[in-house]
Amino acid sequence: MLAVQVPANHDHASHRLLSETADEFSAELGGYTRFGTAYGASPVLTPEAYAEVLDGLGAADMTVQARIYPVILNGAAGLLDWVRGTALVPYLSRLSAEDAARFEAAYLARLQQAFPSERIFYAFKRILFLARKA
Repeated sequence: MLAVQVPANHDHASHRLLSETADEFSAELGGYTRFGTAYGASPVLTPEAYAEVLDGLGAADMTVQARIYPVILNGAAGLLDWVRGTALVPYLSRLSAEDAARFEAAYLARLQQAFPSERIFYAFKRILFLARKA
């Protein structure tokens, strides 16, 4: 039996804006981007692709689905806090304290422009799959 849950928000505006900010700080980051290419290319597969892989591995019974967990955030600053715990980590860990502060400020400015509302509905998307091999 195999049960897996993976994040699938790489196409959300918050992640695209993070990639744009990383492009702006390319020199400070030594060219690092989270997924190896700009603008959110992700190693996470589509649900259909996971189903095909599981079938190819001999899964006799499987469930593969995308699920949205609704998260309400307090404006762009709330979205920054949300992303700070995951997607921002590999960027900030590569920067000096001064550059990290500048990076966050530049990213927050992009978020504020894209999400000017005080209330942000964040559709936190995950791909879940469960498979059993005969």
